[in-house]
Amino acid sequence: MHTTSVALSKRFIRSLATQVQSAPKDGRDFVRYLEYLKTSKDMRPLLYRPTNAAKLLTMDLGGGVIPTPRDPIQLPSVLSYAHLLGQMESAEQLQKHFVELRQVHKKALWEHLSAQHLEHMLLRATFGLRCFGPTLTAVYQMKPLFARAKNVDAYDVDHLFNMILTCRLHTNSLLQNVDPAIAVKKVAMSWDNTSARQTSTGLSAELLAALSKQVGAEIPVPAELKVPVTLPSIDLSSCSMGKAAAFVSAHRILYLQARTATTFGSTNEAVMTFVSSYKAALERTGRPDFYDLCVAELAPKEEP
Repeated sequence: MHTTSVALSKRFIRSLATQVQSAPKDGRDFVRYLEYLKTSKDMRPLLYRPTNAAKLLTMDLGGGVIPTPRDPIQLPSVLSYAHLLGQMESAEQLQKHFVELRQVHKKALWEHLSAQHLEHMLLRATFGLRCFGPTLTAVYQMKPLFARAKNVDAYDVDHLFNMILTCRLHTNSLLQNVDPAIAVKKVAMSWDNTSARQTSTGLSAELLAALSKQVGAEIPVPAELKVPVTLPSIDLSSCSMGKAAAFVSAHRILYLQARTATTFGSTNEAVMTFVSSYKAALERTGRPDFYDLCVAELAPKEEP
């Protein structure tokens, strides 16, 4: 890979964590959480309670193996999970991770995972590892596990459905021909898998219209998504640098989705205003443009 491409990939992976300065340095928190869930209930108090550390060191599990005390477990943040995904270097590694997740039949895990976790799966798969299709299939396959934990609301509109549409627009743009009938069926399947169907942004209709234009077929907009576009705003003339930076961090993925809509044909005034405001905030803070980084990851890599 060309040196420039390597540097770009590193910048992209670093940007996968939203508030970089306050985020965990890697995905160890999530890995430790999975390890905790896999540990038998009898061993958890011994391994994870500091008061049992001395007792644990006197135990022998056979073969001279002495168990090591663990730090107390806290629920890992979405940022920790984003870091874990960012450290994955291949589609195969990501698919192995999904297999590992599905093998954890613990209600606590599937209660903890959210729409934001699913959103980050698709984000990393599409713009980092180029395996959108298999990853979307894996997301669909996980839904029964979410359902058993009574957490199907993780399959929502504003995070998951909109990210699916965003990723599909970009992956379609790399293909020479997209079958309109198949494109319509794929959107219908995504909508059928959407459980929480309310939207707070109204962006879905714009993404669907852009996809209709791209594939040359009319894609119906569900009634639940026919709402006015409402996106965040900021007055950069009066806000502090800290508030501008917080705005950039908080709405990075929303910006990716909104700018995708405008790139592929949306002329909605509210969407265009948000994109313009976000770009101005990027310029004010000196942050890299997350949309540009994502699109660059889709471009063919230069050979050495």
